[in-house]
Amino acid sequence: MKKNSRRLVCAVVGSKAGGSRYTAKVAREAFEAGALAARLGFVVLTGGLSGVMERAAAGARASGGLTLGILPGLDHADGNASLDLVLPSGLGYARNCVIAAACDVMIALPGGTGTMEEMCFASDYGRGLVSYGSWDVPGAVSVPLGNRKRLEKALSALTLKGKK
Repeated sequence: MKKNSRRLVCAVVGSKAGGSRYTAKVAREAFEAGALAARLGFVVLTGGLSGVMERAAAGARASGGLTLGILPGLDHADGNASLDLVLPSGLGYARNCVIAAACDVMIALPGGTGTMEEMCFASDYGRGLVSYGSWDVPGAVSVPLGNRKRLEKALSALTLKGKK
């Protein structure tokens, strides 16, 4: 299979609902990040649960995109309502490694140590990485949360790099 014969995957990661870093602004920006990724032609991958994961999937769906969630547990019903494809993993937190390996690029919004893990794995695996108001991780393009123009510019540049 040629590299360009498949759709690229953008993981959107960040805080679950109820987390200390999950705010109304983070929820809005997660929706917009998912929508942007879908408009750029990415399949939008998340951890499949609540918070940033749910809002990014909702944004992608609202923009006509395909959404995929890799769940930490074994129950399909745990996936949020905005997912087209739900993949239970049974891996718990180890699914963070799978999400980073499965994506071509990652947008990380504010989140806890699980988000930082996903970002570190993405950096280690040489994936395109945008820290959208999130952790400072080597290799990440840093974009202030709310600066959607810079987010689009960064994601578009990573898209072109990924298609080469």
